[in-house]
Amino acid sequence: MITSLNSRTLGFLFKKSIQIINKMNVFTKKMNFITGETNWVVQNEEYDFHQEISRSAFADMLHDKERNDKYYLAIKSAIDFTHKSGKKATVLDIGTGTGLLSMMAAQCGADHIFACEAFSPIAKTAIQVIKDNGYSDRIKVIGKRSTELTVGINADIPFLANILVAEVFDTELIGEGALPTFSHAVKNLLEKDCVVVPAFGTIYAQVVEGDFIQNWNKIKPIESVPDQFINPSEKLNLCKGQNAVHDLQLSQLDQSRFKTISAPQQVLRFDWSGKTIPLKKTSQTILHIKAETSGTAQAVLMWWDLDMDPQGSIVLSCAPWWAHPDNPTNPSSIPWRDHWLQAIYYLPESLKINKNEEFQLVSSHDEFSLWFQVDSVVNDQSKPLYSCPQCQCGLHLMSRTRIGMLNDNYRRLKYREVLKELITPKSVVVTFGDFCLLGLQAAKMGAKQVYCVEENRLICNIVEDFVKNNKLEQKVIILNSSSLEKEVKSNITLVLAEPYFQSTVLPWDVLRFWYLLKQFDQVKVVPQSISLCALPLKLDNLYKIRQPVNMINNFKIRIFDHLVQKSSEISDDMIETQPLWEYPGIALSMPKKLIMFDMQSQFPTTTVIRKEEIKIDSAGECNGVALWLDFHLDGNNTISQGPTNPVTPGTYVKWDIHTRQGIYFPHHPISLSKNDHLTVKISFNPVNGDVNFTFNTNTTR
Repeated sequence: MITSLNSRTLGFLFKKSIQIINKMNVFTKKMNFITGETNWVVQNEEYDFHQEISRSAFADMLHDKERNDKYYLAIKSAIDFTHKSGKKATVLDIGTGTGLLSMMAAQCGADHIFACEAFSPIAKTAIQVIKDNGYSDRIKVIGKRSTELTVGINADIPFLANILVAEVFDTELIGEGALPTFSHAVKNLLEKDCVVVPAFGTIYAQVVEGDFIQNWNKIKPIESVPDQFINPSEKLNLCKGQNAVHDLQLSQLDQSRFKTISAPQQVLRFDWSGKTIPLKKTSQTILHIKAETSGTAQAVLMWWDLDMDPQGSIVLSCAPWWAHPDNPTNPSSIPWRDHWLQAIYYLPESLKINKNEEFQLVSSHDEFSLWFQVDSVVNDQSKPLYSCPQCQCGLHLMSRTRIGMLNDNYRRLKYREVLKELITPKSVVVTFGDFCLLGLQAAKMGAKQVYCVEENRLICNIVEDFVKNNKLEQKVIILNSSSLEKEVKSNITLVLAEPYFQSTVLPWDVLRFWYLLKQFDQVKVVPQSISLCALPLKLDNLYKIRQPVNMINNFKIRIFDHLVQKSSEISDDMIETQPLWEYPGIALSMPKKLIMFDMQSQFPTTTVIRKEEIKIDSAGECNGVALWLDFHLDGNNTISQGPTNPVTPGTYVKWDIHTRQGIYFPHHPISLSKNDHLTVKISFNPVNGDVNFTFNTNTTR
């Protein structure tokens, strides 16, 4: 948790001169994830305002050269077509952001351009960006939502537009409101023979089998001792799950992790002009497909593409590399983007299928979301309506990362080895953490009594379900921390945790476990210590999400960069978290342990400071520093949230797939030579749980 107590200044470049506005700081209540307490902290009085600006940056979208180039080509084509038809080109740009698409339209010769942007600070920035590029007299920016625009004399727009340009898409294509946005515009803001950029959107689905993928969806039986399992209940096994999208960089998921049941299928298509396919809030398609291989249909992989022009000659594809229309040879051969990912949808009911057997793939959408089902063809008439699945067990309201962590065999085996040595018929065990099943394992292994401390009522219900299904009611008691009586604490012989808490954001927020341990005297603790480690990286692409853009297609947008950077400095922590397995990066050194927290030693009373130098072993541009935790369960068993294979400087790192690592992005990439040093200073304040970092480089040049 990084808390700044200094006043900040923010330079707004909305006018010719830079207007510096000194902002007062205010006290606000903030949850401290490490101590578990709510504290008064000092924040900029417009913290929420700046956070909204920072979150609206979409920097990687502006770095997306393919997107920018194909929008330009499609806009030029639409304007040329309109002019050849003997009409003036009147462009409406919905959600203009930086004003980029409007400036493209101006450069391509549009006669009238109207750009709307609902978020006032961004709208003001767009006005200045447009002015700096010399298009103020060509583009009118309107600070409204498109659904609020008026048309006519003395209105926002004097007449209907005949070209619509919009980028209102997300990983699900329709999740940001593309359907209501285009539908309203077509009905109220555009001429009947308008051209829409992009013209069409197409969703693709591929049916797969994958035990590994299912690890993110259902809890598998846990082997506590040989041939004895902790089994999920029928309620959990039969739950249809949730239609919530699981978005990820599918190109980074090894193809050996799943088996394809079908080839990619075009399942839903949208004509954004509504001319050939009416824009409906809901629709459903049923495709009859022949299975390519025998297996069990368990999930659907999804992505989409855009036909940027009506002829389909300009196509922007978000397909993973193995299904990409450009036939690339590897994941790095396709354009990188993080604003439009691919997704996994978990089927509410699995279906066993034989090779060449026909089955049906059902694809549905409402106004903002998608869901998929599979069925046998013989059941064609039995289920005329395939409704959206809703979780009934509570498990699927948890993060996919957490479900995957609970299923991870690497973790399970490590804990089993440790518990095998520690659990005796006299063991009285307490567990901490959200949805921690270690206590049930201890009970199965013969512990005398187990107390599972769970603070969340929903999670309590799931754990109770496990306890009853495995007939452990006599040994396992579920309670919250306030119910942990003094006499119970005095009998505890072993404290267990993974540790995991739903409220945590940064990896070291789990140090909350250390604070919970203060209520016990001289007990065995697992994990016995926790190390915080670091590794400087040369990331292929991820760093772009925080890098300024400066120029796009020869348009200057430095003012936008400045606005976002200043707001980020006010509202964002120095460190953020990312699932680094999705983002390739080369190690520039060996991993370095920065600090170790001993769970069994006396809790510190003063600030702990460590300073470590990381020797660079492979030259390169450092554009990120990864930070993660290693949990030392005992003297022989460690669970790492970092690299899963030994690190070799100068090569790509393989990361734990079931956690999000911390990542520090320097303001600008740092060129490092072999034998240079990166100095990392870390401080831990035990009073308020603050963990702070300072990064400096010491080069040989």
